[in-house]
Amino acid sequence: MTLEISTAELEINGEPTGRRFADFVNWFYDCIDTPVLRGTVLEFLLVDYLIKNAALIAGDRMSFHTGFPVQSQKSLEKSLRKYYATQPHGDVFDVQLHWGITVEIKTTSSTDWSIAKTSSWDIWIDENLKDVSKGFQAQYYVLAKLDGDGVKKNLTSVDFGNLDFYVLSGRELDQRANGNSIGLNRFLDGLTPL
Repeated sequence: MTLEISTAELEINGEPTGRRFADFVNWFYDCIDTPVLRGTVLEFLLVDYLIKNAALIAGDRMSFHTGFPVQSQKSLEKSLRKYYATQPHGDVFDVQLHWGITVEIKTTSSTDWSIAKTSSWDIWIDENLKDVSKGFQAQYYVLAKLDGDGVKKNLTSVDFGNLDFYVLSGRELDQRANGNSIGLNRFLDGLTPL
């Protein structure tokens, strides 16, 4: 069930507060250029792009593993949209296209950005494995780098300005990392934006 944002009333213990969920959304999302909100919106847009191009991105791999022809984009998109209709919280990866193509999406406008290695997730005990070496768990990492001007907004649009997108595999990040993390310069070394 999807919340009807424009009309949903906020209540406490069944009592109306006189405020709608839309009031909260307008209050909370007014600072869209904060890193968490900006990153979440860009994640939403990139997940949407990946789903719209799932057959192109994952089709050959699916065919290789199953021996069947590539599924249609319409079929793939239908199954992915069912799961990603809302943001899955507690997910291990930002998006998983079929057959283990996992993607983590990161954003930054800072030169001080870095990303740390993580432990593997054990689905059976629902927690990170503590006794194994850390690494970059997703198969692919997409970094959206914003220019220094930040997000511009008006009453009808939100403009993220110039964005450069970079992609590295988890294995490449493991090789490039200096200890348990990798900084922006090392991530971008030798890459050109997509």
